[in-house]
Amino acid sequence: MSLISRIDRKAQLMGEMMRCVGVDLATMPEFAGETAMRNAMWRCLACRNGDACASWLASAKPGTPAPDFCTNAETFNDAVQG
Repeated sequence: MSLISRIDRKAQLMGEMMRCVGVDLATMPEFAGETAMRNAMWRCLACRNGDACASWLASAKPGTPAPDFCTNAETFNDAVQG
């Protein structure tokens, strides 16, 4: 898999995780800061749990907190809890 394909896959997984958990950047300006998003993106890109993430997302119900293996679980779950 090419580097661009891996980056695209991780970006898709991150977006799906945020939607599933309930992170809405439009209504959560405190999370929408450039630094917070950049850090979340880098954690996701470096994550080695892509297959587990995709598997979890395939069966997760909307509004479910991010799983412990997610490198952004604390960030995403905190953003939802406000």
